[in-house]
Amino acid sequence: IRSEGAVSITWVQLGPELHQAEAASWQWSVSASVPPTDLAQDGGDDRNISLYFVFADDETTARAERGASLSRVLNGEDVRVLLYTFGGEVAGVGIASPHLAPGGKIMVRRAAGTGTFSEEVDLRGDLGRAFGTTEKNLIGIAISADSDDTDTVIAASVSDLVLR
Repeated sequence: IRSEGAVSITWVQLGPELHQAEAASWQWSVSASVPPTDLAQDGGDDRNISLYFVFADDETTARAERGASLSRVLNGEDVRVLLYTFGGEVAGVGIASPHLAPGGKIMVRRAAGTGTFSEEVDLRGDLGRAFGTTEKNLIGIAISADSDDTDTVIAASVSDLVLR
C-alpha cells in the first residue's frame, strides 16, 4: 500500500463457503505512517490501514453476489462492518464509524505509527459485542488506506490473511 495524500479502498466479495467464518488472522506492516488522528471525526480521520469485514443478511448477500458495488453494498440497512484499523490515537478502542453509522465499528488494533504486527481476531465475538448479533453472512473484505486529510505518505502492507 502506498498512499500520498489520498484515500483508496479495494474489496473482494467472498463465496458462500466463507460466509460463516468465525475468525481471521493477518500480518500488517507500516514503514511510513500518518500522524495520530481522531477516527470518530468525519474529515481528519486518516489511518494507515483498515481491514473491513463486511457482514449482511441474505438479501444483501444475494445483491452482492449479483455484482453490486461496494458503495451499494455498504448502504444496505442490514450491513454491519468491522473495521480493524492500524491508525488513530489510541489502540484498543471501538469507535462508531462516521462514514458507516450506525452499521460500522472501527476496532483500533494499533495506534498510528510504524512496525510489523500479527493480528488474530474473533469476528463473531466482535460482531456480537459491536452490534448485538452474530447471525450475518461475511460477504466481503476490503482494505483501505487514508492520508488525504493530513496530506502525508503511507507505506504499508498486509499479508497472510486467513479466514477460519
